[in-house]
Amino acid sequence: MLRLYPSFPIPAVSALIIRNDEILLVKRGASPGKGLWSLPGGVIEVGEDAQSALIREVFEETHLKIEVDDLFAVLQYVELDPEDKVRYHYLILVFKCHAIGSSKPHPRTDALEVRWVKTSSALLYELTKTSRIILEKLHKSFDRLYLGTIISRG
Repeated sequence: MLRLYPSFPIPAVSALIIRNDEILLVKRGASPGKGLWSLPGGVIEVGEDAQSALIREVFEETHLKIEVDDLFAVLQYVELDPEDKVRYHYLILVFKCHAIGSSKPHPRTDALEVRWVKTSSALLYELTKTSRIILEKLHKSFDRLYLGTIISRG
């Protein structure tokens, strides 16, 4: 599947993992958003349901086992190149989740770092645009499904 200059939007999932007054952030090791902090997640594979994809992606990135709770947001991320061609286009389902078991997260696959962060200070991190929007909604106690589109010029 071509992620760069795709022919259609790519379905993806993202996990808002909450533990007490903390959320889990990963520092991305791949584009888009390489080097920025983000919620863990990734692309849904063919034949996979969204929740299974999220459980798999979080484990692959962080070695953390999760349970999926509720759908929190649906975002579109569209990144345009200097010629206004679509470089990336993701349709992202963001779920609230919680960790299960006693394993401690550590970076795997394309995550450079993994960190539990106080919810109150998470917005101080250099975040991806999608993660910033989700954390702003969480900080404002947004109580209904959030739908949004982010168009970025690369």
